Amino acid sequence: NAFNRSVLSSGRINILKGMDNAPKNAFDDVCAVNALEKSVAVDIDLSPIIGKRGIARQKALAAYADILKFHRKYGFMLTISSGARTYTRLRGVREITNLCSHFGMTDEETIAALNSVSALLNPQNAVTVNPQNFGAPSENDSSVGESAACEESGESYDDIGNAEEIS
Repeated sequence: NAFNRSVLSSGRINILKGMDNAPKNAFDDVCAVNALEKSVAVDIDLSPIIGKRGIARQKALAAYADILKFHRKYGFMLTISSGARTYTRLRGVREITNLCSHFGMTDEETIAALNSVSALLNPQNAVTVNPQNFGAPSENDSSVGESAACEESGESYDDIGNAEEIS
């Protein structure tokens, strides 16, 4: 529990994996809030459901049902992975949807989780610009140095950035 909290609060990870092997209360409300604030997705690996039997499979299903409960309450991102090591072990969308229904995930939630990887790789607010100060010269900027460099090269200050006229 403390490990997941510290990892999630650091903000240095994108996806938290291995929750099927974690102790019962390893992911709680604090972890869910940290995952939401730091834009960390929690992975649901389907390989324990596919490849394990008995208690191990039941434990994975219970862990994923708990994660789904927190996802519905707090809204952090989920990812779904097949755990495939070869292309023959890959699963289709219909199979993944059916497997996820075993722990209560709806078709819409499954599709959203499958599409969340692109949201992790391409965040919408990757760069933010303060429009209030955009383009305004600061006190540290000096056009004297730029105009002096232009005079030495024989170009006018207005021709900087206009490659056709300079060439």
